[in-house]
Parts: sequence; C-alpha cells; structure tokens
Amino acid sequence: ENHRTTFVDAVVHLMSTMFLVTGGYIFAVAVPGVGIVWSICGSSMALIIGFFIPSACYLKIRSRKQLNPRSLGAWTLAIFS
Repeated sequence: ENHRTTFVDAVVHLMSTMFLVTGGYIFAVAVPGVGIVWSICGSSMALIIGFFIPSACYLKIRSRKQLNPRSLGAWTLAIFS
C-alpha cells in the first residue's frame, strides 16, 4: 500500500507540474508584451501591501484583546482583500 501511495503522489505531482508549466506557456504566448505582465504583478502587490498587510499587522497587535468593531473590520478586510 505504501508503494501505491508513493506512485499516486508522484502522478499527482507530475500532472500538477505539467498543468502549471502548460498554463504558464499558454499565458506567455497569449500576452502581447511584458508590460502587461508587470502591470498585473504591480497591481497585485499594491493590493497586498495596501490592504492585507496592514490589517494582518493590526490583528497581530490586537490578538490578545477582545473582538471590537475595528478588529471585525480588519478581519473582513484581510479575508476579502
């Protein structure tokens, strides 16, 4: 049974790797220029830096305190950003 589990894990790993490589290739061929890729990466990082990290830091600082409206807002922002 252990050998079969290892084989199944190897097949799943191979298939997911092939899916990621094929998807990356298709995306690279379909995008007309590198500027669009940089724009998407920049906007994604701006979202993380502007919304997720501050709310996560606030929640870490307030982790020992009781839940209040600001903490609830920070949780909402962290989940949906």
